[in-house]
Amino acid sequence: MSAFSKFPVLLLGLPAIVMQAEVANAYSAEEIHQIAREISVTIDGQNPGSGFIVAREGNTYWVLTAKHVVATEDEYYIIAPDGDEHLLDYRTVEKLPGVDLALLPFTSDRSYQVATLANYAADELDRPVFTYGWVTRDRETLFTAGQIISRDFALGVTRNPVDRGYKLFYTNVTEKGMSGGPVLDLEGRVVGVHGQADGQELYDEDLGGLVRVKLGFSAGIPTTKMLQVATQSGIDLNWQVTATTPRPIGFEEQLSLEPFLAVAPPPDSRNAVDWSNWGNHLYRTRQFPTALEAFDRAIGLQQNFYPAWYQRGNVLYALNDPWAAIGAFDRTLQIEPDFYWAWRDRGALLSTLGDISGALVSFDRALEIQPDDHVIWYMRGNLLTQELRRYDDALRSYDRALEVNSEFAPAWMGRGKALYELGEPDTALAALDRAVQLDGELVPAWILRGLVLASLERYPEAIESLEAAQRLRPSDPQVRRLLEELGRFF
Repeated sequence: MSAFSKFPVLLLGLPAIVMQAEVANAYSAEEIHQIAREISVTIDGQNPGSGFIVAREGNTYWVLTAKHVVATEDEYYIIAPDGDEHLLDYRTVEKLPGVDLALLPFTSDRSYQVATLANYAADELDRPVFTYGWVTRDRETLFTAGQIISRDFALGVTRNPVDRGYKLFYTNVTEKGMSGGPVLDLEGRVVGVHGQADGQELYDEDLGGLVRVKLGFSAGIPTTKMLQVATQSGIDLNWQVTATTPRPIGFEEQLSLEPFLAVAPPPDSRNAVDWSNWGNHLYRTRQFPTALEAFDRAIGLQQNFYPAWYQRGNVLYALNDPWAAIGAFDRTLQIEPDFYWAWRDRGALLSTLGDISGALVSFDRALEIQPDDHVIWYMRGNLLTQELRRYDDALRSYDRALEVNSEFAPAWMGRGKALYELGEPDTALAALDRAVQLDGELVPAWILRGLVLASLERYPEAIESLEAAQRLRPSDPQVRRLLEELGRFF
């Protein structure tokens, strides 16, 4: 099991598929680094950020960035790849609705490279990705390699996982100032716009001020979502788009990643925050034993530093010691009883260990602290459906998730599953129709929809639904078996 593939409570009992592929040539990391340099810009202002060129019309270039980089009207300069500076006319900024994205124009008679945008489901592929952008602290750029996190795992471990379009999660180390920069695949195509890194601001007595503690992973908005929103908003630029998935990585290309996976050396510091942040970098790059040592060093320096205890729990789970991980979460909550992340992860982990009542207690406590976390309501509904068969209670959990986020497709899928188990296939079908309408790449919803249609003896439509699932996961044995069985009826 991958260290970043936990929490089956998210899956509604359907199998997760690991995609296998033959080795083929791909770009080296340094070649992708060069592509990133050629398409990326710095956006200089009060809070500098990053961006990249996505279209050209005559002498007008369009830069895509995170909306929060240019949130307020101010003086901004777009610094082109060759260092040429262009004052941004704020009146020309196009802020895309419902997502943390903005398009910025600038004019130049120079020739700059335009990014190729990837229009495929990047979070369905277990492949490396690269981030690039401007680091405010160091006043220089940073290029890092990492791994896409599956959407199921991401739902379990990230806060506000689909808020403002953030649906792409990855292990890359990112820093302040990289917001708006590109997330690139193995062939240098842009799969997302970086914009967030999980963390929390705390007051540090040793430093006498607020410090940021890194806790989780990085997040971006998929280019598929950007293209969808742009089309709906009537924005029709001269995009360069490809829908083909990247070639698998070969051995030599894998070796080329190593320099960009490395983290800084241990901090020359006796500060718990520095050691905890270093441990987070190690955790992201799967250097788990060394990460554990870093968190232990942070705890040694500050015994009640609960972020280090919490992340120690995540590392222990990755090292296949789940009950020790629960112990670390419990210690976190002794120190800080309202630390909702620990309640959330504790509940998800207890569900994998078969302690369903303990998982529900943890989820309910997390929801007392943060009642609008629609993902916990969803996970709670899945527990009630899968483990306890309390379908009416599960429906109430799914409905609560949908009250918070009516476009959260997994909750519509869960609602469909519960209604089907309650003997209401027509209502279940309506919920599953809504799920695949919102997220056409949600394979379990297509499978469930096929099963419901088959129960209604609508066999041609059932086959169409299962074929949609098969197109997304060609190697899925469950889909193949169901199609074979349906073939005997139709």
